[in-house]
Amino acid sequence: CTANITKTIPSPILSRLHVIEITEPTRAEKIALAIRIFERAVSSMELYDFEDELPESMHDRAADLAPREFKRIAQMAIGNALARNRFAVKDVDFIISNVNSARKMGF
Repeated sequence: CTANITKTIPSPILSRLHVIEITEPTRAEKIALAIRIFERAVSSMELYDFEDELPESMHDRAADLAPREFKRIAQMAIGNALARNRFAVKDVDFIISNVNSARKMGF
């Protein structure tokens, strides 16, 4: 079973479960995750001459996104860079909406 909160799970069911609470990653962990997601996006596209380093200027912005959302944005940024005949991404390649919506779970 998985749940975002345990308060709404009836106690007879909860007593049969082993509850593991996972804390939200630190800022540094979120940045490290975004870097790995970007590296894997480049690798999965088999772009051997493409630079797989996420620009440092994008670290904080990437850390603010759910992992799944950042993966999608990273793939689009790679495509934007290729469309501009570049083998590395720049800030301009990342299109991140500024819509303030509730952050979704990134699994």
